[in-house]
Amino acid sequence: MTAACTHDGLYWHPDPANEQGWRCTDCKWQPGEPPGFSPQHDRSHLGVKVGCILHLLHESEIIYVSNGSEADSIVGRIVRACRRRHAFDSVTIARLILDIDGDARHAAFWRDISEGIIAGKDPRPRCACGQLARQHRIADGKQQHACSFEHMPPIPGGRGSSAPW
Repeated sequence: MTAACTHDGLYWHPDPANEQGWRCTDCKWQPGEPPGFSPQHDRSHLGVKVGCILHLLHESEIIYVSNGSEADSIVGRIVRACRRRHAFDSVTIARLILDIDGDARHAAFWRDISEGIIAGKDPRPRCACGQLARQHRIADGKQQHACSFEHMPPIPGGRGSSAPW
């Protein structure tokens, strides 16, 4: 058996089929037997495992997490749910995360957009140039949309750049 490493880089890497995702990012050490399968770390480092799975879902653009505070909130809720269920596997964790982000509002939002496009009435905001808007802000109490920061209208009564920052 290999001795534990002394690094702080223990991380969960995606490995849902056999739950062998634990390894150190610094030295590649993998706790458990077989290497990477460590039910002890699933419990003692559950927040790390949940955070890693949440980050991977965000990075793959399956879900969107706006910032670290939102991520911390989601991780806390999922950790508590896993402990209540006594379930620490990556598939359960992913399902719980998707239940938070993939609720009925999420489904209704995308259904409305899809049905609008199919009906020839795309409800998504567009830039004045006609392209799909990718930038959005509220200025002077009104929503503004543009395909790029360069096309964003000036802020009424504002000075300088129209960029939202």
